[in-house]
Amino acid sequence: MSGQMMPGEQFSLRCTAMALGASVMPVREAMQRLVAEQALGVTSSRAMRVPTMTDSQFREITRIRINVEGLATEQAASSWTDAGVAPALSRCQSARVR
Repeated sequence: MSGQMMPGEQFSLRCTAMALGASVMPVREAMQRLVAEQALGVTSSRAMRVPTMTDSQFREITRIRINVEGLATEQAASSWTDAGVAPALSRCQSARVR
């Protein structure tokens, strides 16, 4: 999920397969999984559709991401050693100079 498609945008399996350089069957299987997870919808003409997110869905996803990403950051930080922190700090400092 890279945000390249807008909510409500429609697309076909064939065009998606061509863009990915894949055959239609594996793309169809992947799209069916995404439909089952409600990450995609299907129109009456059998095209795929990016669902529109409600305000409450956006707030829920934002709360979940904040919690999960915070926990991941906490766990990653707790496993760092001084030897592991030094190169990261060096990269940050050199990025600021640019």
